[in-house]
Amino acid sequence: MKPKDPLEVFVRYPDGKERFTGHACGTCGILSSVTSFIGTEEELTKLTKDAATRCCNPTCRVCGKQTERYHKLCSECRHKQFNERARLEEEQRRAKAEKVSYVDYKGGGVFLDDRFFESVGDVLEHCECDAVDPPQDVWGAIEIPFCLDADHVVDNALDDHHDGAGDDLSNASVKELQELLDGWCQKQGIVSYEADWSTLVIMPEPESDDDEEAADPS
Repeated sequence: MKPKDPLEVFVRYPDGKERFTGHACGTCGILSSVTSFIGTEEELTKLTKDAATRCCNPTCRVCGKQTERYHKLCSECRHKQFNERARLEEEQRRAKAEKVSYVDYKGGGVFLDDRFFESVGDVLEHCECDAVDPPQDVWGAIEIPFCLDADHVVDNALDDHHDGAGDDLSNASVKELQELLDGWCQKQGIVSYEADWSTLVIMPEPESDDDEEAADPS
């Protein structure tokens, strides 16, 4: 069924004056009000008309295909838009990152995509096992130490006590607890890593066929 044209909606005031307030969907009557948008009078008229037109006949603003109600883009174009944003963000990160040779890198590991490797050598071994070319570079890694906060521990422990139960706890006693917690956490040896988006580790150059033949004279 062909969608009906949107309807202009005006509000009439007691003094008899009318003011444009938006467009209503010609099919269901839902109002797209000027208060939902920002712009000049001409822009608001266009925006509300467009919203009312798409209300019961939603089409993708990029390709024109039918899409879900209240969606400006179809799923395919949303996916393309998401990938394009991710690509641009990656380009910006790479442009700003410090480039460090794998020989000079002092970090505790590296990231290839979302996967952590303990060393550049592990990345090369992984690529060899999967029969894929190694990347030109990988992201560095930042250590996330295992720690407990004394203030949070005390606050949680006091939840079941009366108001003001912790008033007599001094800053010195909380500091003492923090030192005990720090020592205990350090003994556990728990360490995690997250990608360091400020450091790109340049991988070693892949060996050429000539290099392989020279290394294996047989």
